[in-house]
Amino acid sequence: MGDEEKFTNRHGHTVSSFKEALDILPEPEYRAAPKPPKRRKRRTFRLSRVQKLALVGVLIVVVAVPVVVGEYVRGAYAQDVEAAKSSLAKLLSQQTDSTTGQTLKGVDTELATIRDNLCPGGFLDNLAKLYPRAQQAYDECAAYRSSIAALESLVSSAAEQMIYLEQLQPLLDGVSQPLEDQFAVLSAQQENWQDFVDGLGRLSVPAAFKAAHDGLATQASAVHDQWIALAQASNSEDSIAFREARTKLTEGFAALRAQSAQFSAAVSDTQTVITEAISSL
Repeated sequence: MGDEEKFTNRHGHTVSSFKEALDILPEPEYRAAPKPPKRRKRRTFRLSRVQKLALVGVLIVVVAVPVVVGEYVRGAYAQDVEAAKSSLAKLLSQQTDSTTGQTLKGVDTELATIRDNLCPGGFLDNLAKLYPRAQQAYDECAAYRSSIAALESLVSSAAEQMIYLEQLQPLLDGVSQPLEDQFAVLSAQQENWQDFVDGLGRLSVPAAFKAAHDGLATQASAVHDQWIALAQASNSEDSIAFREARTKLTEGFAALRAQSAQFSAAVSDTQTVITEAISSL
């Protein structure tokens, strides 16, 4: 170090080059270690006894209300179904063998009332969708309503059929009663059968009777035409034409009687379906 080179700096001081080198080095910065952040005390909430009881009460309401409401809705639907079954049993017990078309229309009206009182829609039906047990009760009620509606439709059809047959009977009587004046048979029969054909055209025909009615109208027109042919043959004293018209007239009567089987079959089918519908309820 004795041989260390020295020189005078700009401030007039003689220093070694080594010291000068040290002096021009920047002083290191020393930073204090960061202080840990102060932990904030967590605020605790303490409920009073009254508040605890109130909270328990709210929880009970939240849990219990859906159950209570769901059971109420379920019970309401079950009660509606039982009431409908009771009303239906009472209605059926009042029926007799002497049922008329108007009687059946009354039954139809009663069935429609029973149907409309079953889950008719609105707030209660919408509420049922929120609760599984209530939804199941609603589905059962809706299914029973559909069954009642199907029965009501069948009874309505039966009433229409009965009214048709009741209106047809006087027309049949008009062409089946014996005539007192034997000399006026031909002309009287022409008039009677014309009235019969015209009367058929005025009837309201149920869908189940459409084929039978059309056949009856066709055969009735044919019989009417044969009475005219018979009268013409008689007036012209044409025995061959007379026998031919009489034969066709006999065939026409047979065809008319065959039409009655179609009406009977339609009525029987309706009665069978109604019986099955009642048994399924």
